[in-house]
Amino acid sequence: MFEKYKGKPFSFKVNKKKLPLNTLNFDRLEEFNDIYLYCKKHFRETKPTPSGGISIAPAERMHERYFVLKGNQRFELDVVCAEGCYRFVLMGKKKETNTIRGTTAVRQIYKKALELDIDLSQYACTTEEGRALKKEILSPHIQMLVPSVKNLVLHNVYHLDLKSSYASRIVEAYPELYTLYNYMYQQRKFKNEFYKHVLTNSIGCFQSPYCPDIYVPRHSTPFQFTKLAKVAVNGTVAKVELYINRLRKAGFVPVLTNTDGIWYYSPSGEPYHDESEGYELGCWENDHKNCDFLMTSVGSYQYVENGVCYSVVRGKCNLDSIEPDRSKWEFGLILTMKDVCMYNFDKEKGVVEVWQ
Repeated sequence: MFEKYKGKPFSFKVNKKKLPLNTLNFDRLEEFNDIYLYCKKHFRETKPTPSGGISIAPAERMHERYFVLKGNQRFELDVVCAEGCYRFVLMGKKKETNTIRGTTAVRQIYKKALELDIDLSQYACTTEEGRALKKEILSPHIQMLVPSVKNLVLHNVYHLDLKSSYASRIVEAYPELYTLYNYMYQQRKFKNEFYKHVLTNSIGCFQSPYCPDIYVPRHSTPFQFTKLAKVAVNGTVAKVELYINRLRKAGFVPVLTNTDGIWYYSPSGEPYHDESEGYELGCWENDHKNCDFLMTSVGSYQYVENGVCYSVVRGKCNLDSIEPDRSKWEFGLILTMKDVCMYNFDKEKGVVEVWQ
């Protein structure tokens, strides 16, 4: 069953972090479910450790076993059997440029901090503290602010983008970290995609069970820098709220937020400006200008800029089966969109599509 997949030989004491990942995109849903159903039929279902790892307790390690971890549109199947030890992850396709693992991103930050003689340990927390802080981290700011313009074409729409917002919020809270994060930000001029994802992917890893330990190489301390992650995420939510209010007071109409940006309508046709506008860390810019804009839901919209149509739809929809290349979608096509596909886990079937 497992011959074609990456894994490690069977071991009584399995180190999950050393198992290679077999990543399957949702177009390989059936393949993932075939593996799951095979495991369900032949092996014993077990529970992961509190950190999501594979238990090596004596009562467990004598059995061929498996378990499933469920995340946000991400599903992981871990298997220990006579054929070997395997990890399978089912998830949506990442952007082709987003190949930086969270652990790699965090280690890049550790390395530069050491070079700059910056002691990051003062921002660390224990696993227990980090787990508690993680519960206080807010969901990203993704909201439709003016439902009445849903399905209507707006002209003179701009997008206010907070530059590297997570890093910016960290240095606002801890100015002594400016040198470290500004270095990473400035490096985007030379290796944009690499350092862009170092700055973003590190935030998720800071608050994860797999956060690399700052003291011990090749070891992890779960949730060790959740404090920094909370500042980054909650600070970004607060900054978006701040600019929603500023835009409104200045006579503009914010219509949609998307984590670290705001789409807004300009009655005069002119963009918003203030003293924080710019291209440096901590600044913001109007990165899309004079657009025609159409949204059908909080996660589905199109805009035309300089004659080119761009389409954004969270998840898979019925239009993808008609034209998989979204760059070829015409403006207004999303008005014909009927359903968006999300994924849930069914214990009897595996991962199933749910059309909403």
